[in-house]
Amino acid sequence: MTELEGEVRSRIVRSVKRAHTKPEILVRKLLHSLGLRFRVNRRDLPGSPDIVLPKYNTVMFVHGCF
Repeated sequence: MTELEGEVRSRIVRSVKRAHTKPEILVRKLLHSLGLRFRVNRRDLPGSPDIVLPKYNTVMFVHGCF
């Protein structure tokens, strides 16, 4: 890989959002409309889940927008 390719790849990877992506926001809106309460992006849990439903001891990982 040349230096230019490395710089381009680095810029692209840096621009990828870690949290609050469109698919994640859609899931959060759906959960909220169902009356469920949740926490977002808990870094103190293994894997840093996107959505945590503490009442149900459940975590969700929303993959997309990469």
